Amino acid sequence: MFYRKYRPQTFKDLIGIENIKTTITKQIVDNKFAHAYLLIGPRGTGKTTLARLFAKAVNCTSLGKDGEPCNKCDTCVGVNNGSLIDLIEIDAASNRGIDDIRDLREGVKLSPSTAKYKVYIIDEVHMLTKEAFNALLKTLEEPPEHSIFILATTDPHKIPETVKSRCQTLELSRAKVDDLVKVLESIAKSEKHKIDKKDLIRIAIASKGGFRDAVTMLEQVVTSGLGVESVVNSTSEVDFSRLMQNLIDGNSTDAISFINDLYEKGVDLQVFTAGFVFYIRDILLTQVGQVDLVLDTTTENIKKLQDFASKLTQTHIIKLIDTFTKAQLNFRNAVTPQLPLEIAVLELLAKPSEEVKKKPEGVGDESSADADKPIPLVGDDGNDKEIDSSGLPAYAGKPQNDGGVILNTRIQGEGSTSSSPSASRSKDFEGDWKIVVSEIAKINSSLSAILKSSKPAQINDKTLTLEVYYSFHKERIEAIRNKELIQDILGKTYGITKIECVIGVKSQSKIVDKRRDPKVDTDAGDLVDSNLANVEIDIDDLAKLLEE
Repeated sequence: MFYRKYRPQTFKDLIGIENIKTTITKQIVDNKFAHAYLLIGPRGTGKTTLARLFAKAVNCTSLGKDGEPCNKCDTCVGVNNGSLIDLIEIDAASNRGIDDIRDLREGVKLSPSTAKYKVYIIDEVHMLTKEAFNALLKTLEEPPEHSIFILATTDPHKIPETVKSRCQTLELSRAKVDDLVKVLESIAKSEKHKIDKKDLIRIAIASKGGFRDAVTMLEQVVTSGLGVESVVNSTSEVDFSRLMQNLIDGNSTDAISFINDLYEKGVDLQVFTAGFVFYIRDILLTQVGQVDLVLDTTTENIKKLQDFASKLTQTHIIKLIDTFTKAQLNFRNAVTPQLPLEIAVLELLAKPSEEVKKKPEGVGDESSADADKPIPLVGDDGNDKEIDSSGLPAYAGKPQNDGGVILNTRIQGEGSTSSSPSASRSKDFEGDWKIVVSEIAKINSSLSAILKSSKPAQINDKTLTLEVYYSFHKERIEAIRNKELIQDILGKTYGITKIECVIGVKSQSKIVDKRRDPKVDTDAGDLVDSNLANVEIDIDDLAKLLEE
């Protein structure tokens, strides 16, 4: 195994933890090291390697002035080949009970056999039981002079504070891509294997900052003869940037096609989605000036991240992260592997967003030739209508609600005529109703699509009656959150505090109120009219339909 064959044998070989190396070597040289250490860090970042180097250095009989072990004396050789009996390594995942710790406590009392110090390395120490921790704590409080404990964990929050307080804590972070590439280049050279630096970068990125994972993937490439693409089994930053560009351009066609291309290539879309969330996070980090936290710091990638960061607001980036995180969680129960990712893309592109920095030209203009196209995340600047203090467009001649005003003379009865004052008021309000619908579109596009096919029928005692043509539309409008949204906007502008829906039926000459004509079949045709095909269904609706 490469990760064993090329395990660092001196502190100088360790990369990316300069501050920790300085601290450890100084303590060893001054002979002022602690009796217990707690090493914290993600998997594969070198916790066990550091612990073994420490054990070798404190027991080295020919220690260098810089704190480096000689790697030639008996103790150094014993640590390197695993034969030193005074170095005890315990896997807490499989030895987590109180009996295991009791055996450790009994062994601690015995003096070292050949070395100066007995060194206990307890890996994944957070896996110990509560009782085992209590037993270990007693030993950490009063350890023998000849013993040193090094605890390693990936989950420090599971370590009792009482245990932490007895240890000197050292935190190891994920390795940077550049540091990983240096290690991989050195190993590839030693193995006399030629590999392109771009492929090494891909391996480094796929390892997510873990030396062991990076070295293991390189070994697969070297020994199997397969390409990096098949071994890494992940997509490159180019793939992530391509999908992001599709989202920004509002190009749902290319986005869906790209997703299905990935599936056909055998890419695990759940893994891809998780990686894409990390990529969006990198955009956010770049935007807030934390480029150092980005794993792939190559010039090309940083330039691309900065370009995306300049086109998106923080609010929208957070929405992207939230949407694709939810998609990643939905893969388990997906009917088809592509569906969660496709829904996430279409949900983002089908809804106008308030978080975009710029308004695309023609958005909101129903006469535009591109009105039915997906709305891109960014575009050319546009001028909105004047906004009043209510947050809605400042309308001229807003209708006054004096109670009982009939807006639709057909429903009022046969005595009404189109020339009556109420008919004129109906036309005025219907014009404003379109503007109200456009305001709702900015918040909930699927609801506004349904409201476009509805018609204000009557205002009576601050209650607006809407006429719709399908029971499905009535159910959606009367859904609690949708109803509250409509009433909130109407209340601010018109003083209308309640809405009701009635179902009418389209015919060639009139619209029949189903409440007044019981002969009308209220069930037939509700969901089969071709007009329904143009209605946007939001994610909740789609989930509901799939369940049925």
